[in-house]
Formats: sequence, structure tokens, C-alpha cells
Amino acid sequence: MRNPFALPIVLALGLPWATSASAQDGPAAGTRARAAASRAVAACVHREDEQLQRLLRALEQAEARAAAEGAGPDVREQAEAAIDALSERIDERALAVRACVPSGADATATPRSMGDEPGSLSGEHGTVHTVERGTRLEGGVVVVQGERVDGEGTARDEDVRAAVRALSPRLARCGAQLRGRGARAGAEVHVVIRADSPTRAETEVEHTTGGDESLRACVGEAMAGLVVIRSQRGHSEYAYVFRFDGP
Repeated sequence: MRNPFALPIVLALGLPWATSASAQDGPAAGTRARAAASRAVAACVHREDEQLQRLLRALEQAEARAAAEGAGPDVREQAEAAIDALSERIDERALAVRACVPSGADATATPRSMGDEPGSLSGEHGTVHTVERGTRLEGGVVVVQGERVDGEGTARDEDVRAAVRALSPRLARCGAQLRGRGARAGAEVHVVIRADSPTRAETEVEHTTGGDESLRACVGEAMAGLVVIRSQRGHSEYAYVFRFDGP
């Protein structure tokens, strides 16, 4: 198995664009360009870090399954295959963090995350699989990404998506309440769905970015209504990120 520790220290990467603003634009313009570039890098690294943390959690769970007492040969073999696949994904994400930092002449260009490529995080091999990405729901709610991140269970992607769609009106109300409190658009909420059967699913709000505790509580209550993933067989865990943009 490869070494799973792959999260580099961002400050050690170096920021080659820090002094590259055009002199003819003046010091104020240069400062604004540097600030914009710094925000873009920070946002890119934040996205990659969230994906790395999900992969690390899945890796730890796979290691626990492989080492569990009484685990049969099939379970152990599947867990070891998952460990190899997840280790490769973690290596890829480490490279993606470096890709967040622009280089060359176009110093103020928005950094491009490797995670923007469809399927670059989630492969059909291993335990991480993309269910959906960039889906717009009611009321300006966007599914940034939905992934199956752990478990040996199976379900059709369309059934997982349908279960989430059924909660769209509730999530839209959460967004409307957030806007009513004067919050800026773009808050994100990270949710984990644990499903064991077609009629048994539990949800947990892991954290929010740019939201507040009221949004967290509202989304938690909304997601508690997710009780049916029709084709679910066995245990699966799904990680969903919802963004609240507004209508």
C-alpha cells in the first residue's frame, strides 16, 4: 500500500505570482490582483483539502475492514483493493493541490483544480464513485457533487439522485431562510448519507462553509426526510455538497 499522507503544506509550494502585477496598472491595481489571485488559490486548496479528507476517512474505514477479526477472505480482498485505489486517489489529490498554484506569465489566472475534471476524483474502481455533479435543484440550490465514498453496498445512481430530489423543496426553504437573514449567496453544506436498505438511511451534516448554525440545522432537518433509496442493497455511504446560490 502506498503512503496515504499526501497533503502538502500550501505555504511551501511558493507563490510565483505574488509580485507579477503589471507596474503600469499602479500599486493599487497590483494589490487587488494579488488579493484576487490569493483568494482563488485559497478556494482551490480548500476544495482539494475537503476531497482529501473524505478520501482519508474512506481509507481508514477500508483499513479497519481489512484488519477486522473474523473478516472473510472476500471482505479482506475487497478492503485491500479499496486501500490501493484510495491511495492512488490521494496521490492524485496531492498533485491537484500543486495545480492550484498558477505559474508562468499568466500569474493572475484563476487556478484550475484537477477536481474540476469529470470523474477525476471518483473512479469506477475502488470505493469512491461520482453519483452526480453540478445539478441544479429548486430555489437556487445546487448539488456541487454527490459521491459514494464507502461501503460495499450498491444502488442505482438514478435512485440516489431521486431520493435527493424528493428533498428539494425542503432544501429550497433552507436557502430562502438563509437569504432572509441577509446572508450572501454561495454557502455550502456538506452532508453524509448512510444507507443500509431501500427504507433505511441516516444523514449527518458534517460542516458548512459560508453558512450559519441555522442553515446547518435546517439542512439537517431537511435531510432527515431521506428514507428511501429504492435499489439500495447493503451498506453505502454517500457524501453530498449542496450550495445555496439563490433563485
